[in-house]
Amino acid sequence: MTIAELDRYIEVLEEKAAELKQMIASGKEVIIPIQNSSDLADQTQFTGMQELEMRTLDSSTTKLHQIEAALQRLRDGTFGVCIDCEENISPKRLKAVPWAPRCVDCQGAADKQPTLSIATA
Repeated sequence: MTIAELDRYIEVLEEKAAELKQMIASGKEVIIPIQNSSDLADQTQFTGMQELEMRTLDSSTTKLHQIEAALQRLRDGTFGVCIDCEENISPKRLKAVPWAPRCVDCQGAADKQPTLSIATA
């Protein structure tokens, strides 16, 4: 990968990180407070809106962590190399998802791995 290409990835990743940080900061300010209502439909709507806000915030935070990890790989000189198989990640994949830590094959295998879930009672 050329220095110009690496510089472009740094630019793209830093722009996306700044965008996400701003969105996360504004999202924390507008989290819908829990509201009590005697109307079941209102309670359901408030709960649904709050859950959506929380999922959006969680997703944005996760993506920000992935972008920060990609920036660290750029600093380390390992950007564009799959963290599992250590093969080069295709330029097409990096163009689509510049924070991708894995090649397509390894990401597919990782996606098939069962995730740990916390059972609620």
